[in-house]
Amino acid sequence: MERIAPQWQEIVEKVRLAPVAVPYVANVNAEYLSEPATIRAALVRQVSSPVLWEQSMRKLVDDGFQLFVEVGPGQVLSGLARRISPQAKVLSTDTYEQLLATIEELEGGVGN
Repeated sequence: MERIAPQWQEIVEKVRLAPVAVPYVANVNAEYLSEPATIRAALVRQVSSPVLWEQSMRKLVDDGFQLFVEVGPGQVLSGLARRISPQAKVLSTDTYEQLLATIEELEGGVGN
């Protein structure tokens, strides 16, 4: 993947980014990012860097997050999240029905 990094960087540079209202944890360093320049750099690094998914999830759990939503097919990340934090609530959107149930649950204020 490292060979496509220059092309990926060109694409990322064209995307308009504003400072985010809610920082997110980047998979390349398991740290919160909020500034466009650091977000761009992390997105470029993500192409050829190891994914620190477990460390990212542990950071979120340690900071008090207990609700996670896995978007898309499959439930691998949901299972991993439950192993990392058995007390966490993990919602999946593997099927259309699960997506609707997740939306309904989120609209109801789960985790508030």
